[in-house]
Amino acid sequence: MNYNIIGPICSGKTELSYALADNLKIQRISFDHIKYYYFYKNGYNSLKGKNLEIENYRKYLDYIEEFEVQALEGISKEFKNSIIDLGGGVIRPRKKYKWDYIKNILNRNSHLILLLPNQNINSSYKILKSRLEKRAPKLNSNTYPYVENHYVTTRCIINNEILKQMDLISKSNLQIFYTDLLSQKEIVDSILQLK
Repeated sequence: MNYNIIGPICSGKTELSYALADNLKIQRISFDHIKYYYFYKNGYNSLKGKNLEIENYRKYLDYIEEFEVQALEGISKEFKNSIIDLGGGVIRPRKKYKWDYIKNILNRNSHLILLLPNQNINSSYKILKSRLEKRAPKLNSNTYPYVENHYVTTRCIINNEILKQMDLISKSNLQIFYTDLLSQKEIVDSILQLK
């Protein structure tokens, strides 16, 4: 049984995934750190990707989308009994049929854990935006070339991620934890009770 940790950027996925892996004594997998192995395995062209990222970021997102779905499929098959920190990107597909496919992968023999600051989407956005702005030196036109203003980028990223991930609520194995209401230890203890 895998534990798939999802949530918008700055929601606390990384810290929770480390804490959970430590408690369960199982491996933690970072999607963002391992995905390029699967990208290259499936024919990703890094020169094309880099050029698209600089010239037209939306086309770049379209280009890598299929590779991200294939990476998710590969990781879910190859790593069993693991904590998988899915980052934010893989939960942002632009094509509906891919989103449905991703939902099926995430719900296959796994606990699906969504982190949000609280139940109010607008409040969550403000909290996540504030956290992301603390990373402002990293958030610039080189990081997200299709916009210059990092506030616009932040709203786009966070709103899109929250809305996509809230769509998973109908799935029976989705567990939502609100990080403003619970400590990390309380969240870990609750996850450990999952069957």
